[in-house]
Amino acid sequence: MQDEEILKKVRNVTIVVAAIYLALGIVIFLFEGQVRALFGYILGAMTLGIGVYRMIYFFLRQRNSELIASDLYLGVALCSVGAVCMLRHGDVIVYSSFIFGILLVAGAIIKMQNAIDLHHIDFPKWWLVLVFAGISLVMALILMLNSTLFGENFLRTSAVFLLYDGGTGIAVFILFYVRWHEIKLAEKAAPLDSPAPAPEPAPAPTAGDPEPEDEGASDEADSSDE
Repeated sequence: MQDEEILKKVRNVTIVVAAIYLALGIVIFLFEGQVRALFGYILGAMTLGIGVYRMIYFFLRQRNSELIASDLYLGVALCSVGAVCMLRHGDVIVYSSFIFGILLVAGAIIKMQNAIDLHHIDFPKWWLVLVFAGISLVMALILMLNSTLFGENFLRTSAVFLLYDGGTGIAVFILFYVRWHEIKLAEKAAPLDSPAPAPEPAPAPTAGDPEPEDEGASDEADSSDE
């Protein structure tokens, strides 16, 4: 079923990105000192991993898919950010707020795509995912345009924002699962609700077949014989 194919393709990307964001947020909270020293390597490796996954997903999926074709562009952008982070790892911490903002923008784009896909398959609460995306965009703008707002706590603040984006990604995955379950139930109930087949029409008479005798004419002939 087409709706089921859409659900399978999108939910895998959603859960992988959400898990990476959650892991990154937890690592920053637990090992803030080590993260400051190895921030460029950690962020570069994780961003590069997301980008490669998105590009592989783009090339493996069906070309007639009705999902938004943003996977390739987003994958290339994330791979570029990851490569720069690993090559200039010593300078990355200075631009960490901007980089975290880019990650949140990427998460918001994924959620916008999810919202459109949920709307396409007639899920009534698709707008809730747009709200999640809007909040992620606001957080991204805060980090990118006012990086000094949180002072020395910018890493922990960024971790909170990443945890939010990852947590809402898990929520979106649950919404996709709910819709998938509804589609499965509808498929099981479809044979019971299908109408009975219409009776087959009688075959048309051919040229060699005798025409049926009119009952009214036959009765008149019998009465005249009497």
